[in-house]
Amino acid sequence: MHRMNDRRTDRLALAALGAVALAVSVYGSGGAHPAGMARAALSALPESMAVTALRFVLALGCGMILTTLLGIACVPLRRFGFLGLAGVRVMEIAPPIGVLALLLTLVTTRTAHETVLLLAAAAPAIWGAGRAIGEAIATVPADLHAATLGMGMTGWQRLWRLEVPFSIPAGMRALRVALPVCWMTLLAGEMLGAEKLFAPGLGGMAIAAAQSGAVGLILLDALACAVLVTAFDRMMMAPALAWAARFDGGGTAGMRLVWLLAIWRRWKILNRLSTIGHAVVIQLGMIRFGRPPRGREADSDACPTAGRDAELFWWVVLAAAVAMLAVFPPSGLRLLDLGLVIENALFTTLRVLLTCGLAGVTALLLASHIGARSRLEGPIRLLALYPPVLLYPLMAAFVLDWGLHPGVWLTALVFPGTFLLMLLALMGGMRAMPPDLMRAARSLDLRGALLWRRLLLPGLAVPLADGAFAAFMWCWNATLMADALSWKGIPVHTPGLGSLMNRALATDDAQHAALTLVAATVVVLMLSQLAWSKLRAQLALRFTLSPRVPSGRAY
Repeated sequence: MHRMNDRRTDRLALAALGAVALAVSVYGSGGAHPAGMARAALSALPESMAVTALRFVLALGCGMILTTLLGIACVPLRRFGFLGLAGVRVMEIAPPIGVLALLLTLVTTRTAHETVLLLAAAAPAIWGAGRAIGEAIATVPADLHAATLGMGMTGWQRLWRLEVPFSIPAGMRALRVALPVCWMTLLAGEMLGAEKLFAPGLGGMAIAAAQSGAVGLILLDALACAVLVTAFDRMMMAPALAWAARFDGGGTAGMRLVWLLAIWRRWKILNRLSTIGHAVVIQLGMIRFGRPPRGREADSDACPTAGRDAELFWWVVLAAAVAMLAVFPPSGLRLLDLGLVIENALFTTLRVLLTCGLAGVTALLLASHIGARSRLEGPIRLLALYPPVLLYPLMAAFVLDWGLHPGVWLTALVFPGTFLLMLLALMGGMRAMPPDLMRAARSLDLRGALLWRRLLLPGLAVPLADGAFAAFMWCWNATLMADALSWKGIPVHTPGLGSLMNRALATDDAQHAALTLVAATVVVLMLSQLAWSKLRAQLALRFTLSPRVPSGRAY
């Protein structure tokens, strides 16, 4: 069934690629558009796709290296909660688009702009997957640690042969969750700093088409981005997840055979390279670097109050930062600016919460009907992975031409992505429900409110909380980008932090960009610490239907 679904998704990708080729041929041959601009844009489309793909691969490659180092470093630091996993959790909360806008106002050279763009695009993967790796390493069973101690393994051998393989599945799952934000941040950075980069990429093409009012070029650019995202998911992420499944406790038995891995196995040269790489990895694990741990030193004792200390530490830092900003405001900032930022932060928060609430209710109702149908999961996952920021200028044109209320329509603009992320999480929750409970509900003919109260709501409470947090982070970044829209040089005036961010970026005002970023981070941190983390912990305690370890952890 999985192989059939993979083939169906690959056929959709090939059909989209054919649609791009057909659109290029038809749109380039004639039509009501400036011929010179269209020809130049069409000729630059393959180069822009290659530039965006290269940036994403570089960002993800650097991010995976930094992720592994960060996850390993979190383990010895977890006894100091504010330096370990809790600190990574706080850094994960900072909106990467806000961080990108701040850094773009501070750098001047093209090389620095490219570096900032790559780091901002990799940041969601670094913090999210790094936290997941650190959590997985910290939860290695004690009997496995005892086995390594009895075998006389050194710290390096235990890390390389036990802890790293144990954390690979969790790291890859967290990486896949972070990919929608990574794609959106990369394209948003190309749109915000198109004139400051070596090559514009797909985001630069979209913003140039929006400045000239070329609707067809925007649609073609969005279609090319869909092909790029689909190709990356099928050719890189699907094989990587299939490879990571062998470390999930089932060996190669539960490993899905992806067509790219099948091709890899059939080529003798690639097979030989795999054999050599496997031998190198084994030899690295045989190096006796360091000394064997003694006694309880092997358990890496953690401070029992690390979570509470971390929460107290970050609240103290937050209170100190607010007090310093109120007593000693930076030059160029006034109390009126602080009031304006607070007002816009409240408005953005209200829009994000409203969008997440409507998306959660809609996804919950739909997930109860479609269940865990695997044939729908592939297309829904690809739609959730697609970054819709390239289509945002079309909504700006629609709002300006028809005189609509921007706050309402720009809020509706970020609803589909939020809904799809929650729907994916709930479909995973339906798939993880114990089969005997589902059979018992069918045999007892549970329906209506009784079915929801006895089975669906308790079983989907934890997946809904996890999906709500991922969708909330995505929705927050998408709202910041949606507030910075313009069409033919005419901005859409919407109250929110995104408008302040765009204004600071246009004038290279680093102070106001930093103030906007701090406000966004503070709001998300408060909602996470005061509401989500405690709610998620209570839901995991009261409504877990299976004996599995929860996928997340509250701090």
